Amino acid sequence: VQDEIALAIAEMLRVGTQNSPRASLTGNAESFEAYEWYLRGHHHLNRQTREEFHRSIECFEESSARSPGYAPAFSGMAVAWLYLGLFAMEAPLDTLPKAQRAAARALEIDECEGDALSVSACCKAMFEWKWSEAETLFRQSLQTQSRSDLSENLFALFALLPMARLDEALSMLDEARRIDPLSLLVSPTRVAVLLMARRIDDAERECRRALELDARFWRAIVGLGRCHEARGRYED
Repeated sequence: VQDEIALAIAEMLRVGTQNSPRASLTGNAESFEAYEWYLRGHHHLNRQTREEFHRSIECFEESSARSPGYAPAFSGMAVAWLYLGLFAMEAPLDTLPKAQRAAARALEIDECEGDALSVSACCKAMFEWKWSEAETLFRQSLQTQSRSDLSENLFALFALLPMARLDEALSMLDEARRIDPLSLLVSPTRVAVLLMARRIDDAERECRRALELDARFWRAIVGLGRCHEARGRYED
């Protein structure tokens, strides 16, 4: 059903851009079919399970096959591989090099591809623990795409949180939420920051907010468990 919804949205966008083949909405995609596959990929990416990450990669591959010069498709692959490693769904030493290669390919096509810059920043932080260099890449990413909830979320998670700049992280995440109030990307990162700040009640409210959007969202369920753990309520 969700795939049908994504395709319906793509069809509406097709109607709105059919007289403008270089409309900014489709970026540098050579065909609208490539953009449709890209939309499918993002739909699966946002569901954040191992199966859905792999489905998103397949969709992004279909998109790049139809438009080899479409940088966002490679960025999408990079993000999916990054998350597979970040959540330990697969071995990070296997997935992160794939994320790096996909990001590098996107940047070969477009050096200003924001999500690819963010993935490169994440790998810089995770592989090399070079937080200041990662921050530089994140800020470059945000300069190229000033409204990206993904990049702002990753910036908070991979740079600001490890450097214990908690107030900055929360401000960044507030901005990410303003971009997409219904995104499930932001809540788990906010929970991590709030728990580090020992704001357990706020972290629990954040988890429950996410569960109102998706009662089966595993990252919110795990976060709620960590809130109980922080209070010493191990049975809960």
